Amino acid sequence: MIEPIYYLMFAEEMLNTNKSDELEEVRLRTAINRAYYGVYHYVQRGYCDFMSLNEIEIISHSAFIKKLRDDRNSAIQRLGNQLYALKNDRVKADYHINANIEKTIAHKSYALAQKIKKTADFIFYNVS
Repeated sequence: MIEPIYYLMFAEEMLNTNKSDELEEVRLRTAINRAYYGVYHYVQRGYCDFMSLNEIEIISHSAFIKKLRDDRNSAIQRLGNQLYALKNDRVKADYHINANIEKTIAHKSYALAQKIKKTADFIFYNVS
């Protein structure tokens, strides 16, 4: 079993690979994908523990993000909005292969993932 945060660590590794070759954009797209999945699973675990839910009760990514965005707690809503934005980046990276994904976009997505993790740490994991 792996920890969700390992995906985020792998994303950072992909971003810090200083090769400029035909695989560069693949690494950038992979970094966005892994950053999203790392924080998605990290937030999901924290939220389920916080709300005493079984992770199996979370049907889909969209349903979970909607649940966060509709929460009464404004910090959880903000987390949902951030995750929604990162998911949009991930969808573009995964499915829009004709779109250019540049380093600045990948670094922006990674920074957002870090921000989401920090917010989740504060809300769900009591880390400040």
